[in-house]
This record gives sequence, structure tokens and C-alpha cells, in this order.
Amino acid sequence: MWERVCRSDEVTPDEPMAVTVKGREIGIFRVADRLYAIDNICSHEYASLTKGFVEGTVVECPLHVAQFCLKTGQCLKGPATAPVATFQVAEADGQVSVLIGE
Repeated sequence: MWERVCRSDEVTPDEPMAVTVKGREIGIFRVADRLYAIDNICSHEYASLTKGFVEGTVVECPLHVAQFCLKTGQCLKGPATAPVATFQVAEADGQVSVLIGE
């Protein structure tokens, strides 16, 4: 089910957006006019990825510098080893929505 999570103008390349959908923390990132949605919590330890450093389509965890691909959720650099979930994201009529299962 698609869930509206924020306004389009709330997500900028410099300011990712953290949202909670059905009890799950999701990070919304804008890179070169494209949106990506991933689990906002690092798979290594509890840290918000939206507070990390973004370069291209890679986000670096602010706690222990693990890196994740925004496109696939794949862990690119430890200490994390597990990927994070990714979600389909859409932008229409000034709104951002993510597709999340029950």
C-alpha cells in the first residue's frame, strides 16, 4: 500500500527526511532529482542513516561509518555486514509516497 510520507520540498540533497510508516523508520534521500527510500536504521547498531554523510548514491552511517547503497540497500563497507531494506518511492503533486507492505 502506498503511504504519503512528506511534501516533495521537504527532501533536498542536503536534507534527507526521516519518516515513520507503520512503525518502521524510513529514510528518504534525494540524489540528482531522484528519490530513494531505505530503512533509516543502520543494520550494525542503532543509528539514523539520514544523519549520515551522502555521496552520490552511498550513505555513510554517522556512528561507525558503515556504508550502504541507496539504490539496493547493499552494505558496501563495514562494520555492518547486513543490507538495509529498500522501498519503492514516488513523487507526484508535490507529495512523496513510499510503498510498504503490511
